[in-house]
Amino acid sequence: MGRARRRAVRRRAGSGPRRDVRLPLYNPQGAHRVTEPRLPRPNPQVLFTELDDGTGVLLHLDTKFYFTLNPSAVIVWKSLAEPTSGPSAIAERITKLFRVDHETAARDVDNVLGEMLEDGLVLPA
Repeated sequence: MGRARRRAVRRRAGSGPRRDVRLPLYNPQGAHRVTEPRLPRPNPQVLFTELDDGTGVLLHLDTKFYFTLNPSAVIVWKSLAEPTSGPSAIAERITKLFRVDHETAARDVDNVLGEMLEDGLVLPA
C-alpha cells in the first residue's frame, strides 16, 4: 500500500482529531442569542417530486441526474423554502416525526445539506 493511500485510510478511520465544532445557540450567560447558520437555497435547476410513500425524487436539469430522498431528506428539502427555518428547527421537526434524538437529527440534517451542496442541488446561502 502506498504512502498516500495509508494516510487516506488513517484519515477515514477517524484516528485524527475532529475538526468540526458545534457552537451553542445561546451564550453561557443567556443574554444574547447567537445567530444560527443560514440554510442554503434550492438550486432553481432542480425539480422536486414527492412520492406517495413519503420519499421524493430530485432531478438536476443541468446534469440530468436523479437523486432519491428518504422521508427525512424530504423534510429537509421542503424546509429550505421556509425563510424562518434553520438547521436546528429542521432537526426538531425530524425529532418529532421520527424516533430519533435531537443530536442525531441535527447531525443528519448537516450531512444531508452537505451532500446536497456537493451535488449542486442547493446553492450556498
